[in-house]
Amino acid sequence: RRLRMTHFKPIHEKGENDMKTNTQNAPTRDLFPEHLQIEDSPAEPGLYFFTICMGQGAPRLGKISGGNMKPNATGRAVEAHWRNLSRIFRNVRLETFALMPDHVHGIIAIDDGAPHGLAAILRTFKSVSAREINKRRQTPGHAMWQWGHEEHALPDAAALEKMQDHILAAPVHWQS
Repeated sequence: RRLRMTHFKPIHEKGENDMKTNTQNAPTRDLFPEHLQIEDSPAEPGLYFFTICMGQGAPRLGKISGGNMKPNATGRAVEAHWRNLSRIFRNVRLETFALMPDHVHGIIAIDDGAPHGLAAILRTFKSVSAREINKRRQTPGHAMWQWGHEEHALPDAAALEKMQDHILAAPVHWQS
């Protein structure tokens, strides 16, 4: 789904380096070669693109067939937890999302006055989804997600459109 520009609010002046990441070899490394280490960031209103990767040995989320993602039970649980985030974090709007076999991409809008930053929101998503999936699989404590995530603030309409295109086309360009 594409975000309508009526919801868009620029975050920073053009030219600032908004890239923040703490994951090695993330799938979008070619899009954003500048990488920094981050810890938790304060709630800053705006739009953010993110990627979260599965840990090694973690269950796959489904498979790509004919350019379409076919989620398995684990993937469907991850999608359900994504949809539930806006109930947990009231100042967050969930925008474009793509489930891939070994990672997820998404765009989150954080509204003014949000008490939690993107890192806290994604940490909650990973924690809650991993606990449920491990409970179903009877593998308590299994590390499902890689530590950290990749994030990029979307400062303008062109950046938003580029990331929406990337997310929506991800299954078509998938190579296992």
